[in-house]
Amino acid sequence: MGRIHAGWLFAAVMLVVGLALPKTARADLKFCNKTSKKVDVAVGYKSGDQWVSEGWWGIEPGICKTPIRGALQKPYYYYYADSDDLTWSGDYVFCTSQDEFTIKGADNCKARGYEVEGFKEVHVGEDIDHTIDLTEGN
Repeated sequence: MGRIHAGWLFAAVMLVVGLALPKTARADLKFCNKTSKKVDVAVGYKSGDQWVSEGWWGIEPGICKTPIRGALQKPYYYYYADSDDLTWSGDYVFCTSQDEFTIKGADNCKARGYEVEGFKEVHVGEDIDHTIDLTEGN
């Protein structure tokens, strides 16, 4: 009986220690479509010493998608989104394409055969889960 009691005591202590330890931050960059139309999303970010843009994530109304999964490495990310009659854009230039894409580098887009879009900056800071709601008022 003493051995079983000691086992339970050990398990209880380990549970308390586990709850007290800092949690591993899991941070995704997620987009939720709060409009009545399908929205296409592209993201931009710094990877090492170069800029990268990726797209497209087609997001139906009422649905969320996660273009960047896992721990966010930077405090800032960028996105461009559009639907039939709505656009979310900004002042940060990235290369895009009509088809699905991953493009390294944000310079000389047109000379390299890409299109150019202005992306919005989003400050995620140290968020453990950052969600961008795409609404008709954005």
